[in-house]
Amino acid sequence: MSNIKKYPSGELKIEKDYGNIFYLQDSDSILAFLLSLPELSFTRVTIPYLPFAREDKIVEDRVFTLKAFCDYMNYHRRGAILYDVHSDVSLALLNNVEHIEQYTIVNDNFVLEGIDYLISPDLGAAKKTQKLSDITGIPMLQCTKKRNPQTGQLSSFELLANSSLLENKTVLVVDDICDGGGTFIEVSKLLPASCTKFLYVTHGLFTKGLDVLRPYYKEVWTTNTIKREKDTTGFLIEREIICE
Repeated sequence: MSNIKKYPSGELKIEKDYGNIFYLQDSDSILAFLLSLPELSFTRVTIPYLPFAREDKIVEDRVFTLKAFCDYMNYHRRGAILYDVHSDVSLALLNNVEHIEQYTIVNDNFVLEGIDYLISPDLGAAKKTQKLSDITGIPMLQCTKKRNPQTGQLSSFELLANSSLLENKTVLVVDDICDGGGTFIEVSKLLPASCTKFLYVTHGLFTKGLDVLRPYYKEVWTTNTIKREKDTTGFLIEREIICE
């Protein structure tokens, strides 16, 4: 939200110049949005990247922030247009939702000709990647991993196929979110060196920058659901699916 200012004390000062599209990428923008909800004239808002979407499980000693966020929106009778949410839990918690699915975004905005295989980086991404495979006819291969829910530490990456299938092939690794990029680096290491690798993520947070991904992928494809500086090197291919 560009209408956020702060008092010297750090408290938010929110001006009433908002539209119906809310980029909620940090704590200030999320808080400003929640404080503005009672005064919004829109019954349904556009949220390109749903905050707390990865907090979709009850974890001991942790606030269920996704449910709290959705409960507050429901209390004020505000629905949302959402893009490729992390899991179906968000859709179940939030009333009055229009959901733009991942397979639609990818198929409508990127040329998949020449892609031999789609790669699902983990079991959580499998359902979405399978939908894309079904409508494009591009076969899907599955990877798995383990994550410690308390520390976030990743381990035990595995490709559930013979990697020789991918010798001299072109693949597209598909997921909804890239945060630091660790998952995609490890997935790339499972694939043959002769394999040409592309990465697609709807929500490119890239909290550790793009340079960590450059040694592993020919290009990274994403959308404008996240506000960021433009990449001028040609490595990041961004499609505009949010029209302001």
